[in-house]
Amino acid sequence: MKILITGATTASAEYIYNCLSNQSFELILSDSAPLVGEKFIRIPSFVDPAFAHKILTTCLDNQISAVIPLLSEEVKLLAQAKMLFGEYGVKILAPDKKVLDIITSSAQLYTFFNHRKVKVPAFKRVMRFEEISKALISLGYPSQKVKIQPDNNNNNNNNGLQQLIVDDQVSTDNLLFPDTAKPLINFELLNRILKKDDFSPIVLSEYSESELFNVHVLAENGAVVKFTRQNEEGALVSGLVEHITKELDLDGYFILTFQPTANVIQLVAINHLLQGSSKITDLNFPLLYLNKELALI
Repeated sequence: MKILITGATTASAEYIYNCLSNQSFELILSDSAPLVGEKFIRIPSFVDPAFAHKILTTCLDNQISAVIPLLSEEVKLLAQAKMLFGEYGVKILAPDKKVLDIITSSAQLYTFFNHRKVKVPAFKRVMRFEEISKALISLGYPSQKVKIQPDNNNNNNNNGLQQLIVDDQVSTDNLLFPDTAKPLINFELLNRILKKDDFSPIVLSEYSESELFNVHVLAENGAVVKFTRQNEEGALVSGLVEHITKELDLDGYFILTFQPTANVIQLVAINHLLQGSSKITDLNFPLLYLNKELALI
């Protein structure tokens, strides 16, 4: 069986390749960059309007049975075409589009679970400059710090947590040389940046100093098959993980990010793990998932 792995230049590609290299699969790496290799196929960039159809043609020309997309943009495009590929006997290893639409938008994720008894941060989605001040004040600014992140978490760093923290006490040095883990910005600078009104939708949410923790989940048809926790707090959310998995009808390999607050544990983000540039540290999880999916072909 031939398997096409996209995003050959990402760190995940190496790990997925290692997962499957000892199996009875013929692995073919692909990327839009002009790389060289005996088992490499150059594919179009995801910005190509005919991206999905060209990938399908590549699969049919090379007798490829499955595609493992590793770039977020490619995952979304191919998820929309899963039925089309299936008609030609090609399986796309990616979540369904309805799941991706929710987990790649902070606003959609928080709204979805607000109505399903899962605690999420208080938030405001902002599309225009005139909405910024009102949104900040509603979230407790200036006495409380506020986190800003793009509504579309369609990125390839695998944590879904690109962010800035609005803090008027930030020093000039911290503005010039920001802490990458906790980048700060003051209201004056934020105001100047957004005043042009040419930004994509952003989500403002309450900020907590408490440390985030992750839970890795292997799910099948809305049920948890296996999950691992990062620390002792992970044991406190086992029932919550099962509830989230069921509500979203998750199927695949995901990372759920939580943040403990004074009174509750909040869901912060969900990411599909077979994508992005971050290294996959637990090879057992993707191997279990991949073997299950590929056995169905």
